[in-house]
Amino acid sequence: MKQYKIGEFARELGVTPDLLKHYETFGLVKPIVSESGYRYYQFPESNHIIRCLKLRNLGFSLKEIEELLTDYSFEKILDACESKKKTFNNLIKEYQLKIHYIDQIANWRKLSNSSSNWSIEVVEPFYYYKHTFKDDFISDYETQEVTKSWMEWLPIVTSTAIFDGDCEKEEEFFKTFYWGFSVNCELAEELELKLNPKVHKADLGLCLIHHYNGPDPLFYPEKKEYWSKARFEIPMKILKEHNFQINGKVFQIFHSNNTSGKAQEIQFTTIIPIK
Repeated sequence: MKQYKIGEFARELGVTPDLLKHYETFGLVKPIVSESGYRYYQFPESNHIIRCLKLRNLGFSLKEIEELLTDYSFEKILDACESKKKTFNNLIKEYQLKIHYIDQIANWRKLSNSSSNWSIEVVEPFYYYKHTFKDDFISDYETQEVTKSWMEWLPIVTSTAIFDGDCEKEEEFFKTFYWGFSVNCELAEELELKLNPKVHKADLGLCLIHHYNGPDPLFYPEKKEYWSKARFEIPMKILKEHNFQINGKVFQIFHSNNTSGKAQEIQFTTIIPIK
C-alpha cells in the first residue's frame, strides 16, 4: 500500500503536519515511523482524520474524541451529539441576545440624537443591585455572589447609578447614590441570574425617560457641582418645565463612555419615576 510523507498526507486532507502530530499524541492517528524518525501515512488513516475533524467541528475536545473513538458506535456518537446540541442552543440564545443588544443601542443612538430624546412612559420592571457606595465596594458575600453571576452577561446586564435619597430635598437627593447593575426581570429569570436578598425589583410605573449622548457634563470646566447633579441638569429642567415631581428611586443606565479628541463623551439614559 502506498505510503505518504507527513507533508503530502496533510496537504491531501487540507490540514497541517502539526495537527497530525498533535492527533498522534492522543493516539488518534498511528503513522508508520521509520528508523530515521520519518513519519509515513497509509490511505486508511485518512478515515480516522476525517472522523476526528467531524467531531472537532461539532465542538468535541481531543480528549472527548479519544474517548468516543475507543468505541465508535452510532448510538454513542448520537448521545454525545445530543449533549452538544444543548450547548449550541445556549450559544444561539447568547448570540441572539447580543445581537438584540446591538440593535437596541443602534436604536437608542437615533433617539438620543433626535429632538425627541425624552418621553413619558411606563417602564418595564427590572432587577438591580447596589455594588458600590460612591467609590467604595459594598463588600459582602451575597453581593459578591450576584456580581459573579451577573458579570458573565455584560453588556446585557448594564452599569447603573441608583439614587435613593430624600426626593423632597433636591440637594441631598443627588448626594446619595450607589453604583450597581440592572437587567430586565424576564431576561434575568431566563438567564437564571443569581437573585438573592441583595437584588431588588424596580417597578417604577410612569417615568420620565431621557437619553443623553454627548460631552460628559462632569467634564465641563465651569461645572462645580458634584458629578451626579451635573448629569441630571437636562432631565431636571424637563421636570420643572412640566411640573413633574420625583416619585421614588432614580436610575441612570450607562451605555458607554469614550474619548473623542480631547473631549470626554458619555451615553446614558435617565429614568425618573414621576407624579
